[in-house]
Amino acid sequence: MTPDSLLGGLNPKYPMAECGTTNQYVYQSGCLIPRGISYVIEYKGKYKLIDSFPEFKAIFAPIGTESEALSYALATTGYTALYGMEFSRDYEYYVEQLEDTHVEINGEEYLAHLYEYGLCGCGQHQTYIVDVAISRQGDVREIQRELIYRDAAEKCIY
Repeated sequence: MTPDSLLGGLNPKYPMAECGTTNQYVYQSGCLIPRGISYVIEYKGKYKLIDSFPEFKAIFAPIGTESEALSYALATTGYTALYGMEFSRDYEYYVEQLEDTHVEINGEEYLAHLYEYGLCGCGQHQTYIVDVAISRQGDVREIQRELIYRDAAEKCIY
């Protein structure tokens, strides 16, 4: 699969493809049938599978810019970047204002403002804003999560 175009901030810049794996992976995605997400890059004229976070970090760290921090966070967490959101009758909101994805410098690390959609099973699926800290050395940790909206109607997603 072609990865999200927002991964273009990764440095160094290698041609990259996303692939689903079952044993080792950079991060896990999915619901009732989870799958691991790994990457294949063209590295020194050959294809190289990146199937763990430490391997991803060894290739793409250190992190030097906000754009690189955003790409790195998206590639290693599975969270989403959202822009231009507007209130809709299709959702029940828990915040008064919707914020676009952005990255700030916070001391020696970057703070990425991302989103996670709780896409699993039947019910009113929830969307969270997730703040993620990315160190210049390539470590990633979730620092805050807040429910911002959920589907107004029940849906079944598998």
